[in-house]
Amino acid sequence: MKLITLISVILVILFQCISNIKGSDYSCFSGYHHCSGTIWCCQDGYVCTGTATCLSIGVIVGIAIGCLVGFGVFVAVICVCCCRGGRRANTNGTVLQPQGASVGQQGYPQTAYPQANYNPPPK
Repeated sequence: MKLITLISVILVILFQCISNIKGSDYSCFSGYHHCSGTIWCCQDGYVCTGTATCLSIGVIVGIAIGCLVGFGVFVAVICVCCCRGGRRANTNGTVLQPQGASVGQQGYPQTAYPQANYNPPPK
């Protein structure tokens, strides 16, 4: 039994050395690649970030699309604010008269109320 365990360990080490074709000081397991300039290894199909984090292509595409959408929303908000501000600037100081009303004519009859006679209490 000990002989089979010893042979299997030697074979695993041998297969690992054979599958590691890169001639660098750092060895990565089969299915991983070495991140250049670092001591990290990432799974095949993932991109190295320079740290222990590896990103998939889908995550990178998602981040790029999210940034583009966010930038588009920001530009749209700026355009809406500028366009609305331009319309208000054209009507500043302009008083519009309601339709059907003529100058000097009030819509409601005004009643004159006498002013209250207020006498402060003596000190």
